Amino acid sequence: MPVTHRKWIACCPAMLILAIAGRGFGYWRWLQPTLPLDFVVSNGRLEATKVQIASKTPGADDDRRGLFFRVTLLRLRSSLAS
Repeated sequence: MPVTHRKWIACCPAMLILAIAGRGFGYWRWLQPTLPLDFVVSNGRLEATKVQIASKTPGADDDRRGLFFRVTLLRLRSSLAS
C-alpha cells in the first residue's frame, strides 16, 4: 500500500468520531429550548397601563429639583394661557 493510503486509513476513525460527536452536539442543542420559559415574546405594539417612576436613591428628593419643576410648570401654564 502506498503511504498516502495509510494516512487516510489512519485518519478515518478520527474523522468518524468527530462527525458523530458533532452530530450529537447539534442534536442536543436542537432539543434545548430557545428561550427561557419565563421570557415573554410579543409581535406588535406593547401598551402599558401603569408607569412607575422612582429615584435612584430611595427617599432622596432634591428640593431644588422640585422647585425647578414648579417654576417650569408655572411658565408652561402662563404660556398656554396667553
